Amino acid sequence: MATLNRLGIIGLVHDHIWNYLAAAKDVQDLEIACVADSNPPLLRKIQKQLGLKGSALYADASTMLDNEKLDGCLVFTESCRHAEITELCARRGLHVMVEKPMALNVAHAERMMRAAKENNVRLMVNFPTQWNAELMGVFEAVQSGRIGRVWMTHFREGHKGPREIGCSEYFWKWLYDPEKNGGGALVDFCVYGASMTALLLGRPNRISAASGKLVKTDLAAEDNGVITAQYDEKRAIAVIEGTWTQVGQGNNMSIFGELGSIASTPFPPKEYYMSAASGGLEKILPAQLPPHEDKPIKYFAHRVRNDIPFHGLVNPENARIAQEMLEAGLRSIELRREVALG
Repeated sequence: MATLNRLGIIGLVHDHIWNYLAAAKDVQDLEIACVADSNPPLLRKIQKQLGLKGSALYADASTMLDNEKLDGCLVFTESCRHAEITELCARRGLHVMVEKPMALNVAHAERMMRAAKENNVRLMVNFPTQWNAELMGVFEAVQSGRIGRVWMTHFREGHKGPREIGCSEYFWKWLYDPEKNGGGALVDFCVYGASMTALLLGRPNRISAASGKLVKTDLAAEDNGVITAQYDEKRAIAVIEGTWTQVGQGNNMSIFGELGSIASTPFPPKEYYMSAASGGLEKILPAQLPPHEDKPIKYFAHRVRNDIPFHGLVNPENARIAQEMLEAGLRSIELRREVALG
């Protein structure tokens, strides 16, 4: 069994970090020992939340890694830093969990996977959707063949904008910066649909995309994006949408198979229903997530300690396909044509 008792956190500028800390306290023999971030207010916030000593707070990741004896790191930096930080950690033999999206681009994603392999450490890419029991119940139903061969999927994710929903300034500033985020709403939200599409259908053959500043014309990046993925051998199509301008509920999903269809309700509370050829509706029951694997840090610790492969949306291979779909979409927009994946 691998050792994973002392974790460090690198970066506090991805707001998802604050949703995960409470559950980490439930993991036996696991200590979040130190944190590195260049923003003093965020360091003070996490110091208070975790009860850390001042000596456990660092402005620089390399200094922290040189000074602390760790087993792994949780990375919540800007996407553009994921490759650099993963390499820093992997060279020191530290297991790594990064928050979605996997990286700035495919080249960075491949650097991360190479660093993990060459240094014999584990790499997990956290997608919050993996911990949604209702959604995982849908994937179990599809993967068990209940709606037959899937021929089309449609995933839409979004809201009225990072700043508008109350994300911290530390978060939304880099989300709106295409140099740090890799794009705008297309990257931020289409990555969810891309990762779920990859899980259900694998790697597509062709990608076409469109994006624009449809409402927030002052942004440096697109506020809406749509990706269409073609699967030639599987005779399937996926439509993936991301938005930063939708007022009200922005998330919905439809999966169409030869034996039935599954769709989400348009408004909260979110529920998923399967429609069979008979015309009847059946509510999809939530998946039973193991109590030691129902949150990201708990899952990360259990799988590393027991040498169990990461599965589903958090598997880096799946995340890499999603990254490739995003990059091909951005390329399609630039060229104004369909792009083939090699």
